[in-house]
Amino acid sequence: MGFEITLAKIHLSPIILYWRSAKIFLLTLVVLTIPLAMAMLGLMPWLLSILLLLCITALSGVFIWTTKLLWEKSGLYITNRRVYIEVYRSPWETFSTDLYFHNMRDTAYSYHGFLGKIFKYGTLFARNGSESDAAQGLVVNHLPEPDIVRDYISYVTAIEAEKRINALKYEDFYVQRRPGQSIASKGEMDKKMLFLLRNMKGITGAELLTDADKDVLWMTEEERNLGVFETLMRKHVVVATHDDKLRPPAADIVVQRAGRVVFPGVPFPEIPQKDVVSCSPGIKAHEYLATRIKVVGSDATLLIGWN
Repeated sequence: MGFEITLAKIHLSPIILYWRSAKIFLLTLVVLTIPLAMAMLGLMPWLLSILLLLCITALSGVFIWTTKLLWEKSGLYITNRRVYIEVYRSPWETFSTDLYFHNMRDTAYSYHGFLGKIFKYGTLFARNGSESDAAQGLVVNHLPEPDIVRDYISYVTAIEAEKRINALKYEDFYVQRRPGQSIASKGEMDKKMLFLLRNMKGITGAELLTDADKDVLWMTEEERNLGVFETLMRKHVVVATHDDKLRPPAADIVVQRAGRVVFPGVPFPEIPQKDVVSCSPGIKAHEYLATRIKVVGSDATLLIGWN
């Protein structure tokens, strides 16, 4: 059994920190008026009033500093075994819950209305796959960019369990971010999808295509190969090479429509992204792709796209 290693830590939205600090600051302003008013009314010596003002201000600073420390210690952790959250509500009170990957049924996310869209924070949901605990799961509120976090969790889940658990450290899916930063940029997620493909049975290579590559394929592909055009319409397109060990297609790759034979796009469920579609390119497109990726022996090329 391998060690449990932390692949990523995501702090909760800094809006929580700002809001709590603002409440302490406003309360401090209200409390400061009391000794100031008493001194002005002659009910308290000015020296004592000034001392109280300094003490209250210092105490407020300690509270704000403590709030910041508690926020920095809190967060969502993704390890090679599970996803868990730790929230430090006070120096003496901690909330923690977790969900192991082998018990995870599915994940979802939502943004917190208009403000959530503007400040990019929302809620992540992870359901328990156990029938006895079907109603339980993991709910993380005020999470920055929950869509990217969800994609990353799906990515880690898709890695073969034995490889993920027994790894001491895999640079390809280890994420190190500063507090408050996104777990992974879109470019980093592309790299992780390439890593996932390259470690899939039957896939012998994978490379990300550029917009220039897409333009060439638009011009060279046959009209009846609808799957290629559907794939090229995706934001991210990868060319992969595969041998005969690749699993069978997830759907029919040859269909008849309106009296003619066409080649539609088919799903590629191993990629945990949106609107995933894959297809086999025609001869001319394959010849061009062979200049973009190394094709060994009888290996074939495959296009995979997602949004």
